[in-house]
Amino acid sequence: MLGSAVMDFGGYANEYENLKDFCDNSFWNYNYVKFPIMYGVLLLVLFPLSIQKDISKLSFSSFFGVFTLVIIIIIVAIQSPWYIQDYWNNKYIENDPKTHLHLVDLSVGFITPTLYFFRGMATVFYSFCCHYSAYPVMKTLENRTEDKIKKILRTTIILAVMLYLIVGNTGYLSNPLNTPPLIIERYKLFSNDIVITIARMLFIITVAAKIPTAYNSFRLSVLELVFKSNEVTTFR
Repeated sequence: MLGSAVMDFGGYANEYENLKDFCDNSFWNYNYVKFPIMYGVLLLVLFPLSIQKDISKLSFSSFFGVFTLVIIIIIVAIQSPWYIQDYWNNKYIENDPKTHLHLVDLSVGFITPTLYFFRGMATVFYSFCCHYSAYPVMKTLENRTEDKIKKILRTTIILAVMLYLIVGNTGYLSNPLNTPPLIIERYKLFSNDIVITIARMLFIITVAAKIPTAYNSFRLSVLELVFKSNEVTTFR
């Protein structure tokens, strides 16, 4: 089943016009297919993980998320030279401002009908939405000190900002016209782009794996701050 999914997902551009057409009209959009999969993952995977008391056991989710992001960055960066060359050779027109790069003109993000500024801010908010998990994670540290906590927070934020800047700038430069909300959805340049298909599937798994971590962190923070609960288990 997974193999057929990869083949169907990887070859969507050959049978469908774009990714949206694939999502709307492919075999995987039928209710009798997607609902059993969604509820099966919810009941068998996400729910058991979301009631964990020791959130240190969910560290694999964070490591897998960083691993996936690094893989996506590598794929996007390696493919970007071909996309950049395609832009300058086939899409850039010197006398047409609509085809030019807008690296400095900030007004472009406000005057376009799609409001790129607000879409971008929504992405930024989502990127750092897990910061409320810092409190329960801090509680799991053994021999925690103020300097140790500050070092962990500083390193985490710097790493996240660097990764987002790399993939954001590389992705925009490779697809400056009609830039998709997710760079892994950029137009297909290669006849068989299996690596970006793998990146999409890894991204889906990462988003799903992030749910238990985010929920547990929020739940434990509320219990600790409001009800003075002490459910957080110290990591040793």
